[in-house]
Amino acid sequence: MRPAWSWVSEEAGGREEACGDKESAHTFDENGRNILQIVVEKKHLFLHDYLMSAVIHKDRMLSDIDFEGNCIIHLAASLGSPPSTPSGVLLQMMWDVLWFKRVKYDSYPYFWELQNSSGKTALQVLEENHETLRKDAEKTTKELANCTLIVSVLIATINFAAVFTVPGGFEQKSGNSVYLMNKHWEFFLLMFYLAGGLFAALFTMGTLLSIIFLRFDTEDFYAALPWNAPV
Repeated sequence: MRPAWSWVSEEAGGREEACGDKESAHTFDENGRNILQIVVEKKHLFLHDYLMSAVIHKDRMLSDIDFEGNCIIHLAASLGSPPSTPSGVLLQMMWDVLWFKRVKYDSYPYFWELQNSSGKTALQVLEENHETLRKDAEKTTKELANCTLIVSVLIATINFAAVFTVPGGFEQKSGNSVYLMNKHWEFFLLMFYLAGGLFAALFTMGTLLSIIFLRFDTEDFYAALPWNAPV
């Protein structure tokens, strides 16, 4: 019996042949893993999408368990990203969690809490494998947040000062703004933009402070941080 990994290139080479090839779903490597499991562990996006869409025995491959009791979600929790992933611990952590979530929702729900031979679920394996990477990504995120916070404070300070420093000065007798007396519409438009900039800066400061002072969980890199992190 040929190693399972040798079938990957053949599966990608001929779509029609792969769709009808029953042997591909029953071929395993020395660890008892089929082609789809190996592709998931290697995090090869193109081959994963191809096997999920073209091979008729994908249900069988999704349900296989290797010799160590790992299902396909356990293998998706491995550390490492494909070469096409941009460099940086933060992006790598985000990509790994995204890959784990994608494979998880493509698999069967009863695998979500399945324990391997070591008594660990897939999520526990993910957290264990990515503990160091998560800490490095958390540190990087907080450093970026600190730098962005300085800029936000500067913008808020400038906008706050500009609200009380109206261009054109004030009329000496009445004390009214010269700009307000001569250009009403432009004055209110200016105040609107200054207030909007001040509000946006304050909102950004609050978001950045929450990133700086909160402790991150592994799954935060899937949705919360990609939307809030200053990258």
